[in-house]
Amino acid sequence: MTIIYQVLRAKEQELETNLSTDFQLRIHRSISWVARAQSLDGDEDMKFICYWIAFNASYAKQVGFEAHLHSDRDLHMEFFNKLNALDKDRRIYGTIWDEFSDKVRNLMVNKYIFKPFWDFNAGLITEQEMNEKFTTSNNTFLRAFQRVETGRVLSLIFSRLYLLRNQLIHGGATHKSSKNREQVVTGSGLLGALVPIFVDIMLDHPEEEWGDPYFPVIEE
Repeated sequence: MTIIYQVLRAKEQELETNLSTDFQLRIHRSISWVARAQSLDGDEDMKFICYWIAFNASYAKQVGFEAHLHSDRDLHMEFFNKLNALDKDRRIYGTIWDEFSDKVRNLMVNKYIFKPFWDFNAGLITEQEMNEKFTTSNNTFLRAFQRVETGRVLSLIFSRLYLLRNQLIHGGATHKSSKNREQVVTGSGLLGALVPIFVDIMLDHPEEEWGDPYFPVIEE
């Protein structure tokens, strides 16, 4: 069952006197975008975008002079592994395996959110190279899925959702287009179920090191 933003906001307010300024800023921003996503009805494109912003707010951190060593995928994997280790009730596991198992599998075999497919269409790689990468990626996912490697599974799923995010944010898709409905609806539903769980786990563990948020509030 999806955690509604009011539950997260109430929990944040209950804990706020014990939260660091940076952590509270990160959580407050994330909850605000969860609230906006949950207020939308019938617009899966905008829901997806709002949930992605909420996700970004929850995990993104300043990495200083080591930024060139950290890709988004690395930061995602670090974040997912930490969340999974803290998720004693296995809520993330239950969401993926019990609620979205079939939809996730369908998402992973959708070539339109697989970057090498677009590299092939742009003439950057051959069709054979694209097909080999697609097969390798899907086999990696299936092995991780069968072994219940939750952090790895999340990382692979979000790598596909990241491309979908790029399509939407960078103007590579028409609003409410029929061409990408399946992946947008699935992605929106998956983010809508997972991101509030991520935030709730973080609220349960404010003592963990979550990093400095981007663009802190500057008091003048």
